[in-house]
Amino acid sequence: MGVLFLREPKTKCIATAALNNTKKHVVDEQAICGMVSAIMNLALLSVDVLHIDVNYAANLKDFQVKVFDKNTDYMGPYRQKFGRAVYLDSNIACDQLKALEDKLIELIAEARDVAEVTA
Repeated sequence: MGVLFLREPKTKCIATAALNNTKKHVVDEQAICGMVSAIMNLALLSVDVLHIDVNYAANLKDFQVKVFDKNTDYMGPYRQKFGRAVYLDSNIACDQLKALEDKLIELIAEARDVAEVTA
């Protein structure tokens, strides 16, 4: 996810340095894909209490999540409960996605509690 920049390796073997950097890059991509999938699953499984809008802009590597109440009327003025954007090619994307996933779990739990009380 991004351009591979090589620093002057301690050993003079540039191929080994590139391969080591690529392995870390692949692990990061797998972690990011796993977290994005988990967030998408949360959106699909919580539609009964919240509307979670997930959007990905490939040209920017921008992953956006917006949370709305279940009863939001999208035809008139509406307000989101929560919103966050994460640039997936950022160095801190994994940390941001983990925090986003935790926040969504918290919001879903609160919405389920409210739904149980009102039911």
